[in-house]
Order: sequence, then structure tokens, then C-alpha cells
Amino acid sequence: MQVKGTAVESITKFVKANFGDKYDNWVNSLSADSQQIIKETILPNGWYPIDLAMVEPTQKLCEMFYSNDLKGAWESGRYAADIALKGAYKLFVRVGNPKFIITRAGGIISSFYRPGDVKIIELKQNAVAIYLSNFSEIHKVVENRIAGWIERALEINGCKNIQMKINQSVTKENDVCEIIAMWQ
Repeated sequence: MQVKGTAVESITKFVKANFGDKYDNWVNSLSADSQQIIKETILPNGWYPIDLAMVEPTQKLCEMFYSNDLKGAWESGRYAADIALKGAYKLFVRVGNPKFIITRAGGIISSFYRPGDVKIIELKQNAVAIYLSNFSEIHKVVENRIAGWIERALEINGCKNIQMKINQSVTKENDVCEIIAMWQ
């Protein structure tokens, strides 16, 4: 499985922005193959192996800065949404309603991972289920990163009282990752 360069780059920016003085320690804690990706110029439209470019670096940031808590993956996903949705996609976030945003966010998410499919199912007026499938090498840090990204996308759109839950996980031998999003 591969991840797009812009997603990889957001991890390095997140670590620099939040733990700048420990950035080099974080990079040096990675395997030689991961370090090579992180230290070289990351091409925004390039494709990188997800295990070396996203999973390992995100696991290390969770380990080093969050006491092995997946909150680090969640927070890096939120940060990535800030970069994406306050930049190139700013207009569509501001003019769309939450369901429009979630539907479009599904397309954005699937454009960052290959292979990978994102399906949005409306549960009720202010709730959706997001299904991630065909993510052959998905990892719990990736699931949490995506959930954090969706949560922040809803916040940027003006949603309040957002509740997110990873209801099913591919890492727990389910066929799909199911993320439930509810808001007011």
C-alpha cells in the first residue's frame, strides 16, 4: 500500500511545529529506510510505501511524544486537515454543509492512499458511517489519523459537539474500518 507525499509531509510538519527541538531525535529514531524518505525532499504528488513513510514515523511520534498513545496519530490527522482544508480546499469547506464536506472528504482521503476505497453511509441527519476498505496494509495509527482528519474537517466546517468513534477496525480482523461521525 502507498501513501501520497502530501500526507507524509504533513507528519514532518506536525512534528516540527509541535516538537521542533526534538525533531532530529524523532528522525534519528526511525529505521534507515524511513529516515531516507523523511530526510529527502518529499514530493507532494509522489507515492511512498505506507509502512515506511507513515506507519513507522507515526508510531514513533506516538511513542516519543504521547507515551505510546494513539492520540498522536489522531492529532497528526487533525493537523493534516488544517493544512489541506485551510489551503487548497478552503472554499469548499466553507460553502458546503457537513454531509457535503464528509462526502468530499471521502474522495480526498481516498486520493491519499492507494489502493483504498472510502464509502460514506448516512445514518441519520447529523451522523455518518465512513467505511475504509481495500486498505491492504492499514494500521491502527492510519485509522486514527484518518478519524482525526475527519473530526477536524467537521470542526472547520462549523460543526459542534462532534463525536467520533472507530467502530470496526481492519487491524482487528474486520473487513472494513468503520468510523462513525456524529455532530450538531
